[in-house]
Amino acid sequence: MNLNVEIVKDFRKEGFYDKYQYDGVSIYILNSLILKKDAYIFMHPKIPFMKPIFDARGIEIKQY
Repeated sequence: MNLNVEIVKDFRKEGFYDKYQYDGVSIYILNSLILKKDAYIFMHPKIPFMKPIFDARGIEIKQY
């Protein structure tokens, strides 16, 4: 699974995303994904001169 992170000031979720809040940051996750009870998104330690690297655990794709 790939995690795409985008920093946007005026995000239009248009019904495709579920909104979560953490430490004053709004997080939008596609509502076609399953979040487990212990799901979390985290940032790896920052490496100088590189963009932040994020990862997620406990998020799965729905099986139809």
